[in-house]
Amino acid sequence: MKGHIKVYYSVLCEDDKGKDISIKQLVENEKVANAIKREFGEGARNLEVSANGKDGIRLSTAKAVHDFIIDKDDFIDALDLAEENARSRMLNRKKGCDRIALVNLETID
Repeated sequence: MKGHIKVYYSVLCEDDKGKDISIKQLVENEKVANAIKREFGEGARNLEVSANGKDGIRLSTAKAVHDFIIDKDDFIDALDLAEENARSRMLNRKKGCDRIALVNLETID
């Protein structure tokens, strides 16, 4: 195959955080509810904050996304090549940061 693929990846660490928080949990938290009332309920009294949906938010460690280009023939080895690229750029030099997550693959003509 002719052409190239741009591989996007991020380095994962053992101490990365990730937690899903529902809207219900947020509005039940007194500090969050008071902050919402102060910010959006200017001048009003006796306000009540309630959840009106099932959506939530995700609280997670921010990750930098790195990229490099490979031949289309090397597609099958994209993960191994990403690991090699991270090592060569010394991106995983911190202890416990030895895993790679592929974020996106983009075809380049």
